[in-house]
Amino acid sequence: KVPSWHGLMKKITLYINDHYAEDLSVSQLAKLIGTSTSKFTRAFIRTLNITPGKYINNIRLTAARQMLETTDKTLVEIAQETGFYDLSHFTRAFKRERKTTPGQYRRQHRP
Repeated sequence: KVPSWHGLMKKITLYINDHYAEDLSVSQLAKLIGTSTSKFTRAFIRTLNITPGKYINNIRLTAARQMLETTDKTLVEIAQETGFYDLSHFTRAFKRERKTTPGQYRRQHRP
């Protein structure tokens, strides 16, 4: 019987949404649904049209963007609370996706 990838991917995306601040690996996510890393990655891409790593990054960046808009937390605190290794990793990822630095984004989007 072919596994229901849609149901499994819904479970995984909910898990990622709840645990994005943690150190998530693709192999760890694959284990959660009892499959190999390669099968998991292929099914994830086929189902969601994005790699697991990029999906996790997008969730982290969305959370960071919300924090930049609504809190006075430092950039370091936001980086740590959204699962980035350090400030430079956060800044590079943010700039790659948003074409601006987290600090510039905050200045543009705060009242």
